Amino acid sequence: YTELTYDELKPFLRPDYRYAKHPLLSPVREYAAGLEKRLPNARYTDILLADTLGEYHQLHEYIGRDYVVLHFWESWHRGEYDILPQLRTLYNKYHTTKGLQIVSLATDGMDNGQRWKERVKDEQLPWPQLTTKAAGVYGINSWPETLVIDKNGTIIASPQTVAELSETLRHIA
Repeated sequence: YTELTYDELKPFLRPDYRYAKHPLLSPVREYAAGLEKRLPNARYTDILLADTLGEYHQLHEYIGRDYVVLHFWESWHRGEYDILPQLRTLYNKYHTTKGLQIVSLATDGMDNGQRWKERVKDEQLPWPQLTTKAAGVYGINSWPETLVIDKNGTIIASPQTVAELSETLRHIA
């Protein structure tokens, strides 16, 4: 079910669907609720974050001044490596011209803190590197995932590829 879109899952969650309340659909309902929270025009949901020093933060600390790309990733996932240079290019292109901020959220940093911290140090990325256990709030269960949030805290896109992210950023004010 995690390969399905929100629109593909909705028919199975309607109250008139015969098995909608079946216990085996419980994880599907939770996943769909997360997907719903990242639909365009949804208000962002605040989540708990931690930095490399172990200090806690809230997502709202990074929302409201500029456009923000939330970048969910896992430090062990070397396939992820390919997106980091592309994110750096987008950041360099749009940070000063459009006020773009990127906030990378490692979903494994609390469990694999040393590996995550080493990866952050190796990559030398110029934007905040945080970790969270709350990626499920947004239905995140594979990596990389990105969300674009505007200055008002509204999700404007959930691009599935760097090309889609680039296109979204090209059109923001």
